[in-house]
Amino acid sequence: MLYSRTICFLYFGDLDHEGIRLFFRAREANPGLEIRPFAALYILMLRLAEGLALPKSLDKRGILAPVAEFASMLGLCGPDRLTEILTQGRYIPQEIVNYQVVSGILS
Repeated sequence: MLYSRTICFLYFGDLDHEGIRLFFRAREANPGLEIRPFAALYILMLRLAEGLALPKSLDKRGILAPVAEFASMLGLCGPDRLTEILTQGRYIPQEIVNYQVVSGILS
């Protein structure tokens, strides 16, 4: 018996304009694949970043990303916190979800 399974790829990267644009470009370049943001990890990133002095964004090109659309894909009510971080020229590096954080999740 053959089983048909739909494969979904979960995208995860820095939470900045470039990381968000990369997600949308990856989806656009691969129309036959289901690619979604790894929402649980992005929400965790936002939670871990609360109260931290975030690094300045290394991306100085000034190219905006569809932040509101990305935020809705994460299940966020609005892009408020995410927009605030990006508007301040800051970003959350994916490394905020480090080995210790992941091992705590998997334990």
